[in-house]
Amino acid sequence: MKNVEGKGMYYLLGALALFFGEEQIKEWVEKKLTLNQERSFCRNRLILTKHHNYGFVHNRQSHRRNRVLGVSIIGLFLVAGNALAVFFSELGYGLKAGMMLLLAGGLSNVYDRIKRKYVVDYFIINKGNLKSTIFNLADIMLLFGMAICFAGSLFFKETTK
Repeated sequence: MKNVEGKGMYYLLGALALFFGEEQIKEWVEKKLTLNQERSFCRNRLILTKHHNYGFVHNRQSHRRNRVLGVSIIGLFLVAGNALAVFFSELGYGLKAGMMLLLAGGLSNVYDRIKRKYVVDYFIINKGNLKSTIFNLADIMLLFGMAICFAGSLFFKETTK
């Protein structure tokens, strides 16, 4: 059991490192870019920008900020509780990695909602349907975390023993 506890701490520390890294990027964006300013990279495939998101995806429910914050906090508590249970269990590496990403991404966006009253989004993937969506790395962590957890729970029955 001690081995599981030691490894579980690495996932928790990994989530915190990802959270702090994302917060450093958001601080840089807030200081260096003006609102809605755009800079193109990678032959215009990636656009760096600064956007304040007061709601959910695409700023939905932005007029109900308290509700958005409440739902976000409840979601974070659910993810955090499950993440801690998974980190310190004998479940597989895939599920632990997915939960680490979910925890880091959720923590970053909820922290923004509490600290700034909005979430800082800062890049656009300038291709297809993604052109109309502004992301941050926390959103990508949430997306990949969900996908990894889903795949890990369906296909991988490994343990960390």
